[in-house]
Amino acid sequence: MPDPVLISVSDVRREIYRASEFAAGEGQPSTDLLGSLFHRAFRMVMDPNEECGWTNVLDRDTLNDSTRLRDEVYSIIIGPRLRENQGILQASASEVLTMWEATGHLCRQVCRLLVNSCEQKLIQYDAGANVWRGAERFSVEEKLTWLVDDPAWSAPVLVSGAADAVWRNPASKSWCVLELKLGSGSREADLAQLCLYHEMLHATMGATIDNAAGRLALWHFQPELKHTYFSGEQTADVKLKLRALIGRVAGVAPGMSTLSPEASQRELGKRLIKVLEQFGPMVTLDSDPVVGPAFLRFHIMPGPGVKVRNILPLGEDVGLQLRLSKPALIRLEEGTLVVDLQRQDRETLLFSEFRPSLPTSPRGNAKLLVGVDLRRQPRYADLSSDCPHILAAGTTGSGKSEWLRMAAASLLATNTDSTLRLMLIDPKRVTFGELEHSPCLLDAGQHARGALLYTPEEAIGGLHRLIELMEERYRLFAEYGVTDLDALGKKASAFHPRIVCFCDEYGNLVAQRKNRDAIEGAINQLGAKARAAGIHLIVATQDPRAQILSPALKTNLGGRVCLRTTSSTQSRMILDQNGAESLLGNGDLFFKTAGEPIRLQAPLLEDTERRELFGPRPSGSKIGI
Repeated sequence: MPDPVLISVSDVRREIYRASEFAAGEGQPSTDLLGSLFHRAFRMVMDPNEECGWTNVLDRDTLNDSTRLRDEVYSIIIGPRLRENQGILQASASEVLTMWEATGHLCRQVCRLLVNSCEQKLIQYDAGANVWRGAERFSVEEKLTWLVDDPAWSAPVLVSGAADAVWRNPASKSWCVLELKLGSGSREADLAQLCLYHEMLHATMGATIDNAAGRLALWHFQPELKHTYFSGEQTADVKLKLRALIGRVAGVAPGMSTLSPEASQRELGKRLIKVLEQFGPMVTLDSDPVVGPAFLRFHIMPGPGVKVRNILPLGEDVGLQLRLSKPALIRLEEGTLVVDLQRQDRETLLFSEFRPSLPTSPRGNAKLLVGVDLRRQPRYADLSSDCPHILAAGTTGSGKSEWLRMAAASLLATNTDSTLRLMLIDPKRVTFGELEHSPCLLDAGQHARGALLYTPEEAIGGLHRLIELMEERYRLFAEYGVTDLDALGKKASAFHPRIVCFCDEYGNLVAQRKNRDAIEGAINQLGAKARAAGIHLIVATQDPRAQILSPALKTNLGGRVCLRTTSSTQSRMILDQNGAESLLGNGDLFFKTAGEPIRLQAPLLEDTERRELFGPRPSGSKIGI
């Protein structure tokens, strides 16, 4: 039997939402930051080792005091995090309020659960020892795995991840898998995800649980709690579809092609473990490597008692011992510990390969292609939603300018000059020159003002032009009683295109103090309120230093695309963590919005595609994808 293909719950969850057309379904997802903060609050409340954990906040007499529990959650978790990210969240006041109201409902539900468990003697307070007994019945973010196989598949699939919570009654062998959701969602997608955890729990626990006695619980906070429970029998049809979906995600279903690791790549994994063993019995190898276009990813599991922080700094030693020209990149991604090793036979991904799958919409596409993940799935920054502005960085040879052109091409391929207009700031005069005659320039044909700008003075004028357009659109919002560009398009007789400003070599523009104050001030003004007006900034720099990138600028450009940097200090400036200094160059990048960075490969925009997309075309036409 072939070794299993390893995928994560996150991989499956993304496909579940895509397959259920979540974006156009019953609601919109909350922002990543608020969603992760809400889940973190729940995790810490249920953890006996945390300061705000219920066992440390509540005793027998206060077990139903949800206000006390909520206040501790705000003081220790939510308040500090909101203050740290107030710039990113300044345009999301209603979403923040919803999250906070949902937190209160969550604390009330937790207290009700604890009171019921105490009445059933599932938990008991030991007054003598001043501790709660039985808290271990509530397992939060429990690590689960599921080995899935099918005779028609080319290999089995090992799914790994963590459920929000699992509750057990050892006496009756009954149990419940819980999934929390913040904001509106898709019932079909949520049920499919619950079924995934159900199967993973049964596969992990085996005979120690009674499958028939299990339930699936969905707590949906909108912000009031709406809870739904399902039995195993209610989900039989969903589970059949889930297995087929897993086969597609892993690339093992009939008719799907996937890169299987070669013998030499498997051998590299064994050598990796031997190198790490020089530092002690630290890790085990979970599965075959995932073969990405630029690197091999090995999923590893720390040994008992081994701290992850002791493994993370070993990348340079590992790369040297394995005789690689680049250090290994050891990091946590999507809840798992991974080691990325460069491929000696690196592939080049071409933009033309992914162009047919770019998203389209009759009213214009706002999703910008950022790169391609390990499983060759394109990843996008949604300018209209959670990533309205982007700060990009990368040193010489990293592929920064090529990434900017590729990102612009992904928008040009899916829009017309009636749905998209570009402003281009190009101090080097070589990044965007071929777009000089594009009808998608903001002021196409009006060279007196122009939208292809080179000098700091021209950049200042262009940014002020965007501010004027932003304020003009806000006046229209007030006139028509709407709050954003999409709503305006449905009410106003004239259609207003989305405007994207690409700026290369920001550091060159702000070399002189007088220019920096003007340009930074304009960018901060746009970053603070231009999203709703359909105006977006993509600002790139070769030299991400503190003297260039002020805290206010970084706050207002919330999205991050970080290609290779010259030092770990520059990596921290963009990502708030090390790692980008070990990237491989030529489009190897990290993409970050509110959560952890994910590693992607930017496809190369070939000369023929670039000339077709950047050159002149009839006004109002969209080049086919």
